[in-house]
Amino acid sequence: MSISKKNNTTSKVSGETKKMNYNQLKNPYGIKTPTNVDEFRENLKKYYMSFKEDGEYQLFTHQDVDEPIYISEISSVQDLIDRGVTKITPLIGFKDNDVLPCLLEWVERTKEGRNFTDFITNGFGFFKDESNFELYKGFEELCKGTGGKPSWYSWESFPLIGFYYITLGRFCGWDFDGLETHLTNKRGE
Repeated sequence: MSISKKNNTTSKVSGETKKMNYNQLKNPYGIKTPTNVDEFRENLKKYYMSFKEDGEYQLFTHQDVDEPIYISEISSVQDLIDRGVTKITPLIGFKDNDVLPCLLEWVERTKEGRNFTDFITNGFGFFKDESNFELYKGFEELCKGTGGKPSWYSWESFPLIGFYYITLGRFCGWDFDGLETHLTNKRGE
């Protein structure tokens, strides 16, 4: 993963190439994509499982780490990865508590005129539509909404990349231009 300030993607529809800015799509639930580290940290508190202890917010992580992960000390997802955090729980839920069937159903409904590269780069519109997922306000609401089964997701979990980008911005480490170039080269387009 690499961080890039560019978030334009190229889309081929009906043989015509268009330049699209992912940030121009409206975010759901009033989510503000962060543009600085303070906003990134605020979004970690709001949209991922965290808790406040002794006046400090800590990220609730899947791994047992030796020391607490204080959000005030984190400047990017890479900082979390460097500390051994490989999975995180976003405060979101899906029908039947499983993102993949929901994502595949959405792809089927919206695939007209798309190729695989277009789906990867522009298909993250899945998380721009509130009807595709539920955003919860805290751990208790997440547990109620998911039947007590919140899910852990890897930073490289393909279905969640769009959510990571909306909530964590360029600080999540995903470079949409680089991803498209990689996929296009790999497919020989």
